Amino acid sequence: MRITRRRFLELAAAAAPAAVVGCAASHGASEPIEPSRILDLDGRRASFDRDGATSVIRNQVDAGVRGPVGVRGATLPEPTPAGWRFSAFNSMVAEILPSLDQFGLMVVVDAAGGATGRICTVGDASGSTLQLVLAAPDTLAVWWADVEVLRVQEASIRQGSCVFAVTVDPARIVHGFLNGAHAATSTRAVGLRGVQRLTLGSDGPDRSFTGVLQQLRCWDRAVSGTLLRRNFDVLGSTWGASIVPLIGHRHSSARLVPMGLKGSCVIPKASDIDNGSAWQNFWSRWDWPWVQESIDLAVEAGSRSIRIIGDVGALILGSVDATTYRRRLDQLVTYCRRRGLTVYYCLLDLRHTPLGRLAEVEPLARMIVRRLSTHDNVVAIELCNEVSVIYPQMPKETVFAFVSRWAAAIRHETNLPLSVSDVRTGTLIEKLTDRTEMSRWREVVDFFDFHVYRPPRLAPGTNYLAPYELATDIPLVFGEAGASRDDDPDRAGTYRTIEQLATSSDRVHGVYQWGLINDEYGLMTETGRVRQSAVLAEWRTFEPRA
Repeated sequence: MRITRRRFLELAAAAAPAAVVGCAASHGASEPIEPSRILDLDGRRASFDRDGATSVIRNQVDAGVRGPVGVRGATLPEPTPAGWRFSAFNSMVAEILPSLDQFGLMVVVDAAGGATGRICTVGDASGSTLQLVLAAPDTLAVWWADVEVLRVQEASIRQGSCVFAVTVDPARIVHGFLNGAHAATSTRAVGLRGVQRLTLGSDGPDRSFTGVLQQLRCWDRAVSGTLLRRNFDVLGSTWGASIVPLIGHRHSSARLVPMGLKGSCVIPKASDIDNGSAWQNFWSRWDWPWVQESIDLAVEAGSRSIRIIGDVGALILGSVDATTYRRRLDQLVTYCRRRGLTVYYCLLDLRHTPLGRLAEVEPLARMIVRRLSTHDNVVAIELCNEVSVIYPQMPKETVFAFVSRWAAAIRHETNLPLSVSDVRTGTLIEKLTDRTEMSRWREVVDFFDFHVYRPPRLAPGTNYLAPYELATDIPLVFGEAGASRDDDPDRAGTYRTIEQLATSSDRVHGVYQWGLINDEYGLMTETGRVRQSAVLAEWRTFEPRA
């Protein structure tokens, strides 16, 4: 029978005992391809030259395009020591951009005094345009073909200099950033191809914003968050804009989580999921032939690591005793080593743990970690699987306090790097951009673990992870990533998207696919043991960044 991941959680919740709460329905990253800055217009340093009746503005890029130029007969903005001051009908135009299919654009504007109107417009040969607009004195928006793509409302916009950036990637996904923080993302593919024209200020009958343009930078690629961070910090300092700081990694004696992790998740079989708590059944029944078959399939598929969710709840509830649990854990980790695999061990899932007995977790965690420390192929420990899903049943402050205590206890036993997965529920972009939760959990973990299901379709060269790179330098692992036979009509295509996402940034240290043998997500079905050839072929060829 086919078991969906959603059904997995529903059944686990329904079958849990009364004491168990169920589930409600790298440092110094570099650019994969270094973009070229093709425009850098500094309002304090640029000057006008005359070329006949046309005014030319010098571009502060040693080997870039010149411009932009003033349209004949149009009114040019007034150069001032603070930048170019625009009136409602000022305009400057560059017609010589190098036909961009993707780009990054950053502007510094001072809109104090209630300015509104067009700041700049990029357009292609077909007349399609993307416009950066002050829609209100405190609101920046991006429009495509007069349809609002994204909007950010922030009081600081009207209070002085602010730095805004927009990127368009090869899949035409648009990110917006304000003063060093992610503002909004639109996955509605904008129809721009071969951008050649950039207009500052008014565009035809449209009114220019009435404010000061202090600086503009343009790149020929959708730039990463790492490059955006450098530019936000530099331009913020130059123009006096208040920039949101980087969430730095914690100072710890823990090892770094390795780069290049390519792994698979060993998961319970359908009968374990159907009849009681799935992970409690997995560890108490212990079907070793199933576990061994799963690990062998991982090796066949080209995986080099195994992620396994332990079940401290089974120990607390007495479904398995400590001696038996240690023996089974040793059996799994030893067999992985024999097959050339490392292990990423997850301590527990709170949906399968009696919440009234969490004080009993700490000594069990110490016991388990001491055992894991005798194996040289264990690479990391996950403190809690999908921690945020339990917040409706237990206050996040209480959850955080317990997990922090377990982390401190574990650090007395080992220097393995620690993580928690999914500190935020929701879509992938919501997980990548929740600065509040990342700031909270950075004090506990050495890397973050996000689970990726149904990602937006991407293209090679994507900067979809730019919001995360801009926010933090903490490494990231995709501890679960999968494609559903129910929800993903092109499972191989979903795997390609996950791979493009993982290889787009060296913040990402690895990917674990979910799961090995399963009718919905597996590389092989449980029913009939049918290998999923298209997905297997895609996963075999995937190679994470090393």
